[in-house]
Amino acid sequence: MTVDPKIEEWTVWLEDHIIPEVSKLLWSSNIYAETRQIVINNPAINTGNHFYEWIDRNYVHTTLMGIRRQLDKRGKHSKVASLKSLLSDMKENYHLLTRKRYLELYSEEMQNVANKDYDNLAGESVNIFPVDKLEKYLNKLEDINNLHKTYIDKRLAHREEITTLNPMGTYQDLDDAIIIFKEITIRYYLLLSAKTIELFSPNRDWKNIFSQAWIAGTDDLDLK
Repeated sequence: MTVDPKIEEWTVWLEDHIIPEVSKLLWSSNIYAETRQIVINNPAINTGNHFYEWIDRNYVHTTLMGIRRQLDKRGKHSKVASLKSLLSDMKENYHLLTRKRYLELYSEEMQNVANKDYDNLAGESVNIFPVDKLEKYLNKLEDINNLHKTYIDKRLAHREEITTLNPMGTYQDLDDAIIIFKEITIRYYLLLSAKTIELFSPNRDWKNIFSQAWIAGTDDLDLK
């Protein structure tokens, strides 16, 4: 089977850039949420502290910049491997995303499975991937962009001092954006490669450090 250069390019975008970057967003979100829960569950440390403010600020800023990265558009003279670029390029070349191409990724004995998978992705009896499904996710990305763009561009990327700023959204908005990124990544990697992926999550043992005193030789700390 000869792979179209566009299909190959999209697959490289996903494998080399998008999947690792979205995985890091998921990893960061998970660690932040669990760290917050550790603090909430322990009254002895659930107090006002500059360290928590620092964690909050760094999590929000890092996540917003990661979100911005996936909303970058492929420029006229440059390539940006982002979810927005991926879906936009797919929309322009949707004729490549055929059932025939997808079935060729499976062995002969797996053709029934392949057809069902393509049905789930594109729709039953559809032989070319529908543009409206790409537009659906592009619209979701645009909604995310509209919510966060002003704050990211002016306050984070360029450090402008501005007196009026649209709301940057909530922690839940950040989580929702990451979930949408995850959904798009898994869905369209399956469409291109016929492979199901599990995006990276933190090792279960990462919280072990909290079972040890962080300041050697200190029993009781003044947390105020």
